[in-house]
Amino acid sequence: MTQGRPKNPLKKSVTGWAIKDFEGENSKFLQHEMNLLSYAQANYSDFTDYDTIAQGCQFYLEECSKADIKPNVVGLACTLGVNRDTLIKHMTGDLRTDPNAKDLLNQMYSIMELQLNLAIQSGGSNPLGNIFLLKNHHNYSDKNELLVEGKQPTVIEQSDAELKSKYLENTIDINDEEE
Repeated sequence: MTQGRPKNPLKKSVTGWAIKDFEGENSKFLQHEMNLLSYAQANYSDFTDYDTIAQGCQFYLEECSKADIKPNVVGLACTLGVNRDTLIKHMTGDLRTDPNAKDLLNQMYSIMELQLNLAIQSGGSNPLGNIFLLKNHHNYSDKNELLVEGKQPTVIEQSDAELKSKYLENTIDINDEEE
């Protein structure tokens, strides 16, 4: 019997996995993530078909609501069976996507942004973490203001003779010293 490489456990269906006997935030997150993964494995997301994308988005929002978790880009991507970068390419039109599905994905993105903004305003969670997510996923940046005040140079008109006398008055003439 030859030993080969172990099979990838993620290729097997995770349908039916459950963490029921544990309480706590990590257990809640794991159960939520397994539900998303189970959905992705059971439902192929065809980005050229609006209905499959709409069903995935609805499932994702319902799962977030059940688990009391803010929707996010990575979670939606997991539900639709793609990674974050691929999801963003579908949203921007870089990959073939039904136009209505593209609009829906952009609306989902707006919902995620709104959730982060509301969380910052309500003080319900760590504002710095939410600001980081807004910068990382929604192109927010710190506002830097730089005030530059230029002063107009004062121009004093003087004749050549006046300038020579002003600047040469304390100089020594080398020719005078040699005599």
